[in-house]
Amino acid sequence: MTKFSLFFSFVLMVATTVNAQSLLKKADTAFAHKECFTAIDLYQKALKKEVAKGAENPVYFKIASCYSLINNCGEAKTWIEKAIEGGYTEPAAYLLWGDVLLKLGEYETAKSAYQQYTKQTGDKSTKLKIASCEFALSGVKPEIIYEVKNQEDLNSSYSEYGLAKIKN
Repeated sequence: MTKFSLFFSFVLMVATTVNAQSLLKKADTAFAHKECFTAIDLYQKALKKEVAKGAENPVYFKIASCYSLINNCGEAKTWIEKAIEGGYTEPAAYLLWGDVLLKLGEYETAKSAYQQYTKQTGDKSTKLKIASCEFALSGVKPEIIYEVKNQEDLNSSYSEYGLAKIKN
């Protein structure tokens, strides 16, 4: 009976791993076709089926990419941070992280993510994005050239907007 239970456990483990790999292939195909909602669902199912340890970080990155493509920056930030904290160090992760943080208005962290990307790749294409972060952080406010005041002698507490007949 012990040999049978060991064999059954082994078969179950192999089947779970194969099923997770199959889900990953389907998710990768959906991701390649920009079917982001389908890809997110399949990637999350694959994570629940216990993707091999260490292999979850690229999946986190792909989920973050999907959320970024559908402009859900809050979720994208959560997943990209999971990937980076887990040790995913591909340069594209820092570029995506910077883009998401820039959209969320977290300029200081976005700037450091772009700098990390530039340091890893030597690619200077993020120069404008870093400059955008620095501009936002500088707090440059436009000079106020007019002031809006309530003209109490013209306005009443009622609506002043309406139709009126004008001579032809």
